[in-house]
Amino acid sequence: MFSIFSAGPRQTALDRLSNNDTDPNSVFTRTFIKELQEPSLNLVQIAQRTRRTVSELADTVKHRQVPVYFDQMVDDVFLNGQAKSNEPVQATTVPTAQLPKVAALPPVNTSPLPTPDNPNAPIASFSRHNGGWTVVFSIVDPALGISWRKGDSGDFRETGFMDTLDPRTRKRLPNPSIQLNADEPATTLQVRYIDVTGEMQGPFPIRFDPEAALVRDQRKILDMTASNWLEFGGSNGLLYYTHLISYRCAIREVKLGFDTSVPDQVLKLPPCNQRDPMAVPSNAPIYMKVPGGARSVSVELQFRDGSVSEIRTFRK
Repeated sequence: MFSIFSAGPRQTALDRLSNNDTDPNSVFTRTFIKELQEPSLNLVQIAQRTRRTVSELADTVKHRQVPVYFDQMVDDVFLNGQAKSNEPVQATTVPTAQLPKVAALPPVNTSPLPTPDNPNAPIASFSRHNGGWTVVFSIVDPALGISWRKGDSGDFRETGFMDTLDPRTRKRLPNPSIQLNADEPATTLQVRYIDVTGEMQGPFPIRFDPEAALVRDQRKILDMTASNWLEFGGSNGLLYYTHLISYRCAIREVKLGFDTSVPDQVLKLPPCNQRDPMAVPSNAPIYMKVPGGARSVSVELQFRDGSVSEIRTFRK
C-alpha cells in the first residue's frame, strides 16, 4: 500500500495561492500531477518531490502545508516508466556533506496474530522495560480467574489476583499481567479464563514476537513523546537527540532539515540492541553542532513498520 495526503495532521490544504491564482487545481494536485508525469521516478521519489514543492509554495503565502505519505511497499513502483538499464534512476537530491547516511533497515512486520473466530478471545499488549517484558491481557468478559502457558504443552499457571474488586463480579479482580524474560524467544502464549458461570474459556493462542513487539512498543512511546524527540538551543548551539537513540529500535531512518520545513539530511543512529534496547551506547554521539547557526530544525521519522511520522519543527 502507498498513500499520500495533501497536508499533514491538523493542517489545511490550499486550493489556491492567491485571488489571482487561476490554476483550476489545488496546490497539492497541480504539483502531484506534474511529478507523476516525470519519467524514471518511483512513488517515494514522487512523494518527496511533491512534499518539498508544496511546502515551499505554501511558505510563500505564510501557510504551513506539508504533505505526508505512508509507504508499506517492498519494491520500487514506477508509474511512468523505469529508467533504462544504462541510465541511473533519478533520485531526490539530498545533501550529505554534514551528516552520514545509514543503510535503511528492512520493515518489520508488526501485525499481531489474527484472533480466533470467537469474539471473546483475549488480546495482549507487550511493553519492554529494563528487566524484561510485561504482558497485559485484555478480556471482554468478566473473569473469575486467568491462567496461561508458553507453547502447546505443559501446565497452565495462574496469574493471581489484585487487591481490587471487580464491580461486575463482586469478586477480586484477576491479575491481567504476566512477566517474560528479556531474552524470551518468539513463542505462542496460550491464555484461558473462567467466566462468571464458572466455565473455562479457551485456551486462546496469542503470538509473541519480541522484535515486532519491541518496534510496536517503542513506536507508541515515540508517538506520545514527540515534543521530546530533539532538544535544540542553549548557549552551546548544540542539537541533542538522546531521546531518539533511546527508542531507536522502532526507527528505520531519521531525517533532519535546518532552517527548512522539509527534512533532507539523514541522521545516523547506532544499531538496535534487542538485549538492552533503551541503553545509549557509551561510544554513541548524542548531540551535534548545528550547521551555519540555524535557528530551527525539522525532523521526520520513518518507522520500522513502514509508516512515516508527521514533520515536527524545533526552534531555538
